[in-house]
Amino acid sequence: MTRRVNGIEVVEQEGTLRATVLAPAKLNLLLAVGAPREDGYHELVTVMQTLDLTDRIDVDIDLWESDAIDVLVEAPGVPGGDTLVTRGVEELLRRIGTGVRVWITIEKEIPVGGGLGGGSSDAATALRTVHELLGAPLEEAQLVEIAASLGSDVPFFLLGPGSTAVATGRGELIEQVEPVPPRPWLLAFPNTHQSTAAVYGAYDPTVSRGLPADADAALRLARARDKRNDLAAAARAASPEVDRLMTAFADAGGEPVVCGSGATVAVPLASHSDRVAFEGVATTAVPGCWLRVAWTTAPATDDIG
Repeated sequence: MTRRVNGIEVVEQEGTLRATVLAPAKLNLLLAVGAPREDGYHELVTVMQTLDLTDRIDVDIDLWESDAIDVLVEAPGVPGGDTLVTRGVEELLRRIGTGVRVWITIEKEIPVGGGLGGGSSDAATALRTVHELLGAPLEEAQLVEIAASLGSDVPFFLLGPGSTAVATGRGELIEQVEPVPPRPWLLAFPNTHQSTAAVYGAYDPTVSRGLPADADAALRLARARDKRNDLAAAARAASPEVDRLMTAFADAGGEPVVCGSGATVAVPLASHSDRVAFEGVATTAVPGCWLRVAWTTAPATDDIG
């Protein structure tokens, strides 16, 4: 039997629930970073927008008449498996008090360690999906609390594809806003994993331009032609490949931005010729780098494909 649960197509057969969902990547249209906080995190204001680049997540739930919880996550290409997903689903089931067996398989398309939020998105999407399949027994605030315990970006991805939000605090306080217009970006990942902690550790808060005063100010910066990412200098210093990509795109007339703390560099596209030119620039700067065009929202037509 097939049915839809809050937009998710669910196949139910002999005590097993099955669903396939997509976990989107994100682009930081603004990343303003302040001084370190007492908890070790930095105060920040960021504007995040989901992209149509996604991981695929298959969720199977076997309903047991038991208090036992069994969660298995398979994520080929993720060293050590996806522990964020495992931790999130286990905590969800513990709070629900339901004994079930959950089997999750993740097919990765979002580069690991690329600053595109793939791990956070997988965790949030799996958490939301399992919660919905089990009848959504928790309050939304509890779901957000679990997500925030996993990582600063995870609450944002609970909003799902096609979302834009202003995030504050350490990134876990989310204010959803209207999605930005569809726009294509060329993503260039140099196949080097960037340590978020190391980049934040190298960031010099004394050069901060200050945090936007409110969501409106943050959105104005996010819409600006020159995207602000306060971690860009630290990310470039940590990775020669990121530095070469940023330089090459800028020299070719682009307006590149480091994605999060790196190592992906994104450059907006205005035409198919832009795409061809920037792909050539990227492969010259970093031979063999991963390239993909992604839209800030799913476009009605693709005129630069």
